[in-house]
Amino acid sequence: MNINSTMLNRMGVFMEDQQGKYYILEETTGKRWHFKLSCERCVSYSYVKDGAWTKPVNIDMQKIKNFSAAIDAGDKIHLLAYTFSRQLLYYTWESDAWKGVILEKIVSRFQDISYLNVLTSHSLTHILYYISNSLKKATEHLIHFVSDGKGWEGGKVWNFASDTSAVIFAGFVDEDDALHLSYGNQYKSESRLYVCNFSPLTLKWSSPINIHKGLLKHKDANMFADKNTSGSTDIHIIWKEEKKQENTVASFSINYMRYNETLSTEEYSKTHRVLFDGESEPKLLVVNKIKTLACLWLSNENVYCIESSDNGSTWSSFREFAKTQNKNCFFYYFTSLVNALNPPTQVLWGSEASMLSIPSVRSSTETKQALQAEPDRIKQLESRLDEVVLLVNEMQEGIKDNNKHQMEILLKRLLIEFDEMQRRQAKSYKGKHGIKLPSPKIVPHTKHEHPETPGDKITLGKTKILVNPEEDEP
Repeated sequence: MNINSTMLNRMGVFMEDQQGKYYILEETTGKRWHFKLSCERCVSYSYVKDGAWTKPVNIDMQKIKNFSAAIDAGDKIHLLAYTFSRQLLYYTWESDAWKGVILEKIVSRFQDISYLNVLTSHSLTHILYYISNSLKKATEHLIHFVSDGKGWEGGKVWNFASDTSAVIFAGFVDEDDALHLSYGNQYKSESRLYVCNFSPLTLKWSSPINIHKGLLKHKDANMFADKNTSGSTDIHIIWKEEKKQENTVASFSINYMRYNETLSTEEYSKTHRVLFDGESEPKLLVVNKIKTLACLWLSNENVYCIESSDNGSTWSSFREFAKTQNKNCFFYYFTSLVNALNPPTQVLWGSEASMLSIPSVRSSTETKQALQAEPDRIKQLESRLDEVVLLVNEMQEGIKDNNKHQMEILLKRLLIEFDEMQRRQAKSYKGKHGIKLPSPKIVPHTKHEHPETPGDKITLGKTKILVNPEEDEP
């Protein structure tokens, strides 16, 4: 694959300089919005008018440390921003005006919001943030709110002990609207990397899976999810490790692993690969899969790329992808729900001028290929239904023989089959039926975490904040 400067990288890039963080949002009408931090550290926006970007306008004069933006299927813009005064603000663009509320106030000087993200799918909007604590043996929280456009549900998903050094790495919404999350923490002297997901069908979080552990700390992990040829979901995840010994120069490595819930621990552990090892520190790790699997990273003002044509089993040598000395090349998030064949949010690498010509839909050839693949998808569903029937018959035999071990194995296989059939029906379901949101089920996953059940209805924020409506004239 010959990757050019407009290749699509995926969700979850970590921006070390928040002033270099850009978001491009596309309405269903094709209108595009551009969000970034101004020199004054305020969130500013512009939009395309007559084929060019308008002059940027600040939403208000709040000084922002970090922010995230997305657009939903109804063309409603959602923006989450954390201020230097330690307030988490939630803005929406509705009826040609900005509306804002204070979602969370951090009162304790030991607490902070170390991660935040707002993500949209074809049916849901997600708000995620993590409240960290600098005190030893204190409690930290991962907060998740979800909305179908009619109301919000959610609250605390998991609690962590602060001495486990939990870090939320990346969130990614796949083509079937499932939300995937990766995070890491410490257990004694061991560093652990986890993945989990929130289902758009059951509206529940899965139990997090520890996919990798080692003595070196996981850093800057990123992920991408897609369907493989058998119809199950592959989670492609990359992370950085630092090797540093006394009186020696530090070295860094980029690691890759492919996780699939249908594989055993031994099977997915064998997919681990070291993609890069050297003294130059890699930053802004990105993994994607357009026509082939690719990993990109920034190092010494150059962007490098490495690719795999066999789904991560073997990788090419890394090569230079782009130079950034002119300061006009950067990663930016692009959210569009115009084409259901694409994941809602993608991350692109390119110049500011290229933001005007980001492809919001796949090429006609790719669309035609996707439509031609629909009969194959139906055949795969029928094949899975046959597999379910066989499993049920085997379970009946197990009941007769009173074989509990066999029953447990067959039940696990049966649940996997049902889950995959539900996922395959997601695209035909979303957008056609109203979704009633139950309270998300909270699942504990280590002895350091104490799950709490969230309340019923959630009102996001009680205190309104002032914006600048006189400047809002798009």
